[in-house]
Amino acid sequence: MSWPLDPLPPNSPGDLLAASSAYAALVERSVIAKQRLGTSSPRDLAEALSFVSPNSYARRHELLGGARLLSLGRFFVDGYDIYPRLLVKERLASILRR
Repeated sequence: MSWPLDPLPPNSPGDLLAASSAYAALVERSVIAKQRLGTSSPRDLAEALSFVSPNSYARRHELLGGARLLSLGRFFVDGYDIYPRLLVKERLASILRR
């Protein structure tokens, strides 16, 4: 998985470069979550937590400390997932409105 505008244009605003870096870090953490937990889906993790004992749930900060999961929305048009580009377009529009 890569940043939706890979590679970023050389004249990208600092905000976009920071967002790209954060996105890459979350993608990397998602891989680690999948290795450790068997999933990188926030929905799957929430569902699993609903089945644990109250004692384990109370210790979730110990058990899951540092876990970061990247929610990967999907929006298909003509068989293509355009969700990542929609996020980028919205972010760029917000930067330009400043």
